[in-house]
Amino acid sequence: MSDAPSPRPAPVRTVHPLRYRPEDPALIEKVRTQAIEHVRGAVYDVWSLESLSERLPYQLELERERARKVQECRTDLADSLRKLENDAASADAAVEKSDKTLQELTRVHEEALEQLKINRAKLDWLASEHLNRHPAAPPDPKIESLPEPGPEPEATGGPEKTSMFEPYERWEAASFQPPFSNGIRRAVLLGLIGVDMPIQYQIFSHFHGESFLEHALTWVLTVSVSLVLVLLPHLAGHLFRRRHLTGTARTMDWLPIAMLIPWLYLLWRLGTLRAKVMLIPPTPNGVPLTDPVTHQPYPTPAEALDISPGSIGLLFVALLLATGGIAFLIGLAQEHPLQIAHREAEKRVHDARENLNKHHQQNTAAHAEQARAHAELDAMRLTFAERLEERVTHTHLSYDQAEYSYYVALTEAAGLPALTETVSRTMTRP
Repeated sequence: MSDAPSPRPAPVRTVHPLRYRPEDPALIEKVRTQAIEHVRGAVYDVWSLESLSERLPYQLELERERARKVQECRTDLADSLRKLENDAASADAAVEKSDKTLQELTRVHEEALEQLKINRAKLDWLASEHLNRHPAAPPDPKIESLPEPGPEPEATGGPEKTSMFEPYERWEAASFQPPFSNGIRRAVLLGLIGVDMPIQYQIFSHFHGESFLEHALTWVLTVSVSLVLVLLPHLAGHLFRRRHLTGTARTMDWLPIAMLIPWLYLLWRLGTLRAKVMLIPPTPNGVPLTDPVTHQPYPTPAEALDISPGSIGLLFVALLLATGGIAFLIGLAQEHPLQIAHREAEKRVHDARENLNKHHQQNTAAHAEQARAHAELDAMRLTFAERLEERVTHTHLSYDQAEYSYYVALTEAAGLPALTETVSRTMTRP
């Protein structure tokens, strides 16, 4: 046996099963089972062990497995470090994206607040108009009121004035809502059209015969004229109310009212025409009815009720004027365009604030995740060598114990003193 120093001490010189607890019980159980199978299969005997110049073949197999496990320890730790680096990089990218989104949402929120401030300033200007205290033009919301000339007033701790109007001159806020919703507005308009249709039917049926085509023509004229008499003033009121909308043509200041001139003429003509139709004596089959005694025509319904023709004409004109006036008021009874814009601006501010608050929480969570990822990465980098040494030491210790357990199980399973002595000498070979 050579006396040259071994590059690595024999495992049995440092490990004893009674001195350390098993580091890998599954590995110990595997090598003991392998030792018993080797004895039962007569793989080793006294002569084969004596003839070996190196360690046992299974011992060399365990050495190769040991080297592979050590390499796996290095690879696993390197993979863990790489994964932590990737997680930290992903967290950095998420934080960068979240910060950009937060800046964009902050900008949107500030723009919405600025637009709300501008709309409120315009509404304050409209409110001051009603009190005859308005300036020549709407104020710039970015310009604060100028102080009076003279010495600076002493600070009182009160709120700073930032509006060109006194509190009683400002808009009273959105306390008014339109009296009609879209559904109610449509229902009222349909009802007004239904009021006008019998009047128009009596007029146009007088000019047509009894054929199907003439009846259809009568209804076409009745419906179309009733729609015009109701929708024209409603559209005029709607356009006149929205004449202050940004981008609206200047002609909208007078055009909606001008549209009512032909409508008024149409009212007068249709009302008087309906009165004249009512004043016609009853003529069934085109023949006037006469009294069989006096042979005089029967009186008209207006004559029977002692109503003058002028009163009947005014009655129908007033009825048509009332239906059209209601339609005009419904079109006019809407919020001012600035009020609508103010409500929309408030909604945009609310939505922008909700999005900003929600993303603030997400941004805080992203920063917390970034801090956690970098903390884990820094801890891994600081303790990488220690962890690697610990795992490699654990692997060497586990395989040292496995080799010792293999020898012990081999001698116990054999039960021969000569084999035991030979195994002991083999265990001490370098």
